[in-house]
Amino acid sequence: QNILFVKETVNSSAPSYAIRSDFDLAGKLPNSTSGSNAISGCIWDNQSSWSKRALGAIGSAIHKVSGSFTYDGYSAVTGSYFSTSANDTVAGALGSWLDVTSSGGTDHLYTGVRGYVDASHRGSSGYYAGYFEGNVKISSGELIADSIQAAGSTILVTDNILVSGGNRYYGVDASGADSFWIYDDGDTTRFDSDNPIKIGHSSLVVGTSGDISLNGSVSFAVKSVTANYTATASDRVILCDATSNSITVSLPSASGITGRVYTIKKVDSSTNTVTVDPAGTETIDGASTYSLSSQWDFVTIVSDGSNWVIVAK
Repeated sequence: QNILFVKETVNSSAPSYAIRSDFDLAGKLPNSTSGSNAISGCIWDNQSSWSKRALGAIGSAIHKVSGSFTYDGYSAVTGSYFSTSANDTVAGALGSWLDVTSSGGTDHLYTGVRGYVDASHRGSSGYYAGYFEGNVKISSGELIADSIQAAGSTILVTDNILVSGGNRYYGVDASGADSFWIYDDGDTTRFDSDNPIKIGHSSLVVGTSGDISLNGSVSFAVKSVTANYTATASDRVILCDATSNSITVSLPSASGITGRVYTIKKVDSSTNTVTVDPAGTETIDGASTYSLSSQWDFVTIVSDGSNWVIVAK
């Protein structure tokens, strides 16, 4: 029931008229399925068919049943535009609550500002659920998006990006031919590409078959010790000065670090020894320990996942 209803009626055949407007107070939104509004209005355009409509309401409620879905919603301010001939719709709301109920339960959607573009035009040029001519600031919340597309050629992020909810993230070039992926395969994080991966102006190239080309020098971590020492994951070369006393370099367990490489070298001329000692019952080439007794003696060992194997000495 309308408290106030105003309608401008025009003769569609008269060339001097091009719009028709409807207005109601505490009435039903024009063209809605079921609902009511405190104030609503409707503009009809295109005098030949009245196919383009702009709707608006202040204080609106809707109840709609569509197949197995039921929609119940309330909004402080709503607006929409649609054209029946082009089948395009854009809509928005300020301060809205929507419940969508189906056999699987009820989903709740609470929004301060909400925009909508019909599915057939999402991604089409000129159709936006939101449009801003300037900066947009999110001070204490999150930006949640299925996808982000740059209007130009660059997306600039001046803070951290957290990606969650998936295990495979990828990108393609403009033609879609060249792709790369970052993903979790269960126990490692992998970076894969259709083309060789070049790092540092091609100083390091990882081929698609797993081959590695290095065009430049290599720097290893070097640790100098004068007393007993336990090798860590940060070590690569351990230089031992046993001038004052013999030194034992204890190794971590070879289990779980297959491929880990250490080089241990005695740099002094004393008669004191440097002993390389594996963890527990693990061995070095079958022996319980390995000794360096002369100056410049060294051994390079690698973990095979169970024990240590000498690859150079």
